Amino acid sequence: MAEAGVAEAATVVALPAADDRCGIPVRGRALGADRAAVGGAAVTLISLGGKQLVRSVARGDGSYGGDGAGGGVF
Repeated sequence: MAEAGVAEAATVVALPAADDRCGIPVRGRALGADRAAVGGAAVTLISLGGKQLVRSVARGDGSYGGDGAGGGVF
């Protein structure tokens, strides 16, 4: 359960196929229900098979990023 004012999100996305040597960069911003940045939020990209592909912790401004996601549906 999320803390008061913090939005929980689960989104399925499709990424184009990528070269397995480098992967696709995953970038974004973690925002709360009030649209304010959520620094320290854990962001995890998981395959439909349950494998963790990318994990990041949002910076103070809510920005996060990670490399290594191959193409597919997540």
